[in-house]
Amino acid sequence: MNKLKKILSVLLATIMLFSSFSLTMAYAADDIIEDEYDHLPQIYVGGLGCAPIYYKDDPEKETLFYPIDFSRVLLNLLNSGDYILGAIKSKNPDLLYEYLYAWLMDSFGMLSLEGDGVTMKDEVTCDPIELKYDGDGVYLFDYDSRRDPVDMAHELDKYIDWVQEDSGSQKVELVGSSYGTTVVMAYLNEYRNNWDSIDSVVLCVPSVGGINFFGEVFSGEIDIDATALRNFLKEKIGLNVTPIVLKAMSKGGVLDKILDCFAEPLLREAVLDAALQFIRDCLATLPAAWTCIKDEHFESSMINIFGNNYMSADHKFRGLIDKVTYYHNTVMINAETIIKEAQSAGLKMNII
Repeated sequence: MNKLKKILSVLLATIMLFSSFSLTMAYAADDIIEDEYDHLPQIYVGGLGCAPIYYKDDPEKETLFYPIDFSRVLLNLLNSGDYILGAIKSKNPDLLYEYLYAWLMDSFGMLSLEGDGVTMKDEVTCDPIELKYDGDGVYLFDYDSRRDPVDMAHELDKYIDWVQEDSGSQKVELVGSSYGTTVVMAYLNEYRNNWDSIDSVVLCVPSVGGINFFGEVFSGEIDIDATALRNFLKEKIGLNVTPIVLKAMSKGGVLDKILDCFAEPLLREAVLDAALQFIRDCLATLPAAWTCIKDEHFESSMINIFGNNYMSADHKFRGLIDKVTYYHNTVMINAETIIKEAQSAGLKMNII
């Protein structure tokens, strides 16, 4: 049962990370921008998926990160459905692991970053950061939100210069939404000498202190009810796919069969192994995901994902590990101190 709860959390984490979480945060920040702050140039630092990540050969630049195209994900599942069902019927855990891992990576794997935590996969790209004026004194800082918030803080510093030059104002306001709050906090920490350029800061639904859900997923401590997961998946799928895909899913029953195979210990192990390998090869390569890991879960998550030797100099993910560790140790656990120091320096700090 302890291992079963890990795979259930993985499926929920994938959907939550790539879908509804960002949407809620974006709506909340939009209300703040429109209702309260209009006297100085405002830089809105968006949350997850604020800039599209798309196939390099896609002239339409259809997003892969947010919102996720669930039709494509489910069609991938249907295309491999016969193989998955065959592995389940024959109770072959090795084949089930292979097919499930292939489906997850075909659906989401292109979003992974290399071991340095910076380099994208060859088949996808993201537009470079450029000045975007949204009207009413609001500028949009759209960036690759998978990236390290400290790296993005350096880009934000350049962006502030662009806004000052474009608007003619010496001071700006920063509004961070969701994951964007981590970028804003990283900026405040890294560029203390530039605080005189900032009039006020709004942290809207901040994730700076971490989120229990993500820490429990990465460390393998979460417990999810299987029936609740099944209902959630069906409801979420119904809101995001075309009727023809829903009909095919209902007829094939692939997703139901995958959930049903939890009753078989060997098959359950195969599903768990495939999902954990997917976490290591995709989700855990995103610095953004690690900024959500609370201090109480950080060490156990590092060990669970990267192994007991995660501090070794020649680790495959040395660059990524260094980035997420630096943010955790300098920004996350010192967030309260950074905010108090900014207030003492005269910045108006608003946390919503």
